[in-house]
Formats: sequence, C-alpha cells, structure tokens
Amino acid sequence: MDPETLLIGFLVAVVFHELTGIYPGGIVVPAYLALHAGEPARLAGTAAAAAIGLGAYRFLSARLILFGRRGFFVLVTVSGLAALASGLVVPALLPEAAGWRAVGIVVPGLLADACRKQGTLVTGSAAFAAMTVTYLLSRLLLVR
Repeated sequence: MDPETLLIGFLVAVVFHELTGIYPGGIVVPAYLALHAGEPARLAGTAAAAAIGLGAYRFLSARLILFGRRGFFVLVTVSGLAALASGLVVPALLPEAAGWRAVGIVVPGLLADACRKQGTLVTGSAAFAAMTVTYLLSRLLLVR
C-alpha cells in the first residue's frame, strides 16, 4: 500500500469535486483504483461488484423503504458481499478468473452509492478521470 498515492488520490478527489461538483465515487475511490490501475481485471471486478450492489438496491427499493442510511447500508453490504464473492467463490469455480476480484470491500459500495446519486455514466467517467490523474501524479511525484 502506498500512503503517498492515497494522499494524492484524496486531494485529487476533493479538487475534482470542487471544480466539477461531481463525486468521483467517493473521496477514497480514485486512490484505491489508482493503486490497481495496472490490473484492468480488478477494476472490472470492482465495477461488477458495484453494479451488483446497485442492482440489488434498485430491486429492493421497489419493495422496501430504503433511503438515507438504510439505502447506503444495502449498497455497501451487497457490494461488499459481491466483492468477497469475487475473491473467494469465483477463483474456486474458475481458477483462471482469480484476477477479477474487486478492489477492497468498501470501494465497490461507495462507487455504487455515487452511481445511485449521480448516475452510472457520470460517476464512472468521473472515477476513471480521477483515477487516471491520481495514477499519473503519483508516478510523476513519487519516482523511486
């Protein structure tokens, strides 16, 4: 784990939100995605876990009263379970798909929550842009 990259990601997320008014998936999401920018399968696994959480939220919200903390809880919990499954169940069933595990357990939930509020295309584009800027800045500033 690169604490400097995390700090750069936090700063990029805050500046991005201040300039555009769009959350790039949350304040920690660009940093954690940038740490795994060289692993496109993990980024896809994270997006898939977020999509599963968002789909479950939309299904459940049509049948239950989900807003505020309850809605956030459902998004983070279901996305987290999907992320866990991507790291435990998928490699057991398909060993060649082991690289598709999600980045963390909370990151997909934060991404799903931002998608619920802003839309999938807006949040996905913002997260990708902030991740790219974070990755490039961390490589430029942290030459080792």
